[in-house]
Amino acid sequence: KTTVIECLKMAATGVLPPNCDKGHGFVFDPNVAGVPEVKGQIKLMFRSAAGKQVVMSRIFQLTNQRNRAGVLKTTFKQLESLIKIFAELDSSAAPEYLEHAMSYHTHFERKVKGENGAPTQTITKKCADMDVLIPQLMGVPKAVLESVIFCHQEDSNWPLSDKAALKKKFDDIFGSAR
Repeated sequence: KTTVIECLKMAATGVLPPNCDKGHGFVFDPNVAGVPEVKGQIKLMFRSAAGKQVVMSRIFQLTNQRNRAGVLKTTFKQLESLIKIFAELDSSAAPEYLEHAMSYHTHFERKVKGENGAPTQTITKKCADMDVLIPQLMGVPKAVLESVIFCHQEDSNWPLSDKAALKKKFDDIFGSAR
């Protein structure tokens, strides 16, 4: 169940679980599979705060390559992010909550009919702003997703931490600033 929670947290916030060595422990090891690269995908379907069906996916790659000295180096990277929103479309611009996603390296597409017969909006990004967009679509601040809803078991004692760390955590959760 920990792996499922870690995948949900990664899908919703873009934060890797603790102790996964910068993603190397998150995707299946290519050495074990006996191949030079392994790809992994997380797909998540949810209803947005506005009641629209949203399907998002993140694709990852773990690659083994030998450097010039012959040492095997493992590289983790996120390849692509995709958000598909099934909703009634206005013939004008994209909805307000999608406006910030329409930037450099973004492909925006409108379809008349989606897979389930409903109109869709699709956003594909290489270096996605998904870490901001998904919490907005869910209607939950990223700090609440990270620290409360998808809190890793190793980090679950944060309410017992020292005053300064606790204040910072509560400021993040409640959006307080000086």
